[in-house]
Amino acid sequence: MNSQWKLVPVEPTETMVINGFESEPNECFTDEAVWEQYQEMSGCQQAAFRAKLCWGAMLGSAPSAPTDGQVEVVAVVSEQGKYFKETFVEHRPGIDRLLVGTELVDRAHVIRLTAERDALQLLLNAADQLNDELARDKDRLDALESNCWDVRFDSSPNGDAGDSNISIEIVGHWMDKPNERVIGENYSENLRAAIDQAMTAPAYPPARPEYPETEAAKDEDWRMHPCKQGHRDVGAAGGVAHCYTCDEKIEAATTQEAFDGWNATHPQQ
Repeated sequence: MNSQWKLVPVEPTETMVINGFESEPNECFTDEAVWEQYQEMSGCQQAAFRAKLCWGAMLGSAPSAPTDGQVEVVAVVSEQGKYFKETFVEHRPGIDRLLVGTELVDRAHVIRLTAERDALQLLLNAADQLNDELARDKDRLDALESNCWDVRFDSSPNGDAGDSNISIEIVGHWMDKPNERVIGENYSENLRAAIDQAMTAPAYPPARPEYPETEAAKDEDWRMHPCKQGHRDVGAAGGVAHCYTCDEKIEAATTQEAFDGWNATHPQQ
């Protein structure tokens, strides 16, 4: 904001009001040249002149606009006396800009209360999160009970590590076959994840959950083995599977059949 503009309070302070009405020209206090100029004005001109003086005086004594994160010290509790100490309030320049009725509060007390408030807010946030988790657990237990689902655990040896992998299955029951269907499963010992999957299963699910084939798996399905001479520059198109290096090839009615025939007769290296 440039020097031609200024932020002022909506309600003028007491200092602004006093300076405003004391700015009116007075024969005893106004500069003699200004008073003579004022006396030569017409009534309307004098009114306009007084308004300008009042406006300027009030703007000049208006407090600065507060800015976020800044604290203005307007008073300090001090001590005086050599042998018998007495405390008194030492005013700072900004105190005369305060509105009547403004209460001065100990900053340390405010900081302490703010820290306590923030700590309580953290506890409240943690409690809200715990309540949400408990509500979700209740929904899971209600789903198990209302649908008569079975929870089955299975373990399998983990190679030479001397440990076992635990798998969890959520099994539902139907009148038509298959009578038992796995509608939720997890292989990292996460019972909640298995129940969540069961809660989103369709009304008539397959025997086990079906997952979309990944792009990596699709690429693996179409990977051709090297030719008999070990060349890996091979491919299949137009019903022909062949090696681009040595021209070895297999022809079939379809590209899929040529591909399958190639991999069946060429071991993976």
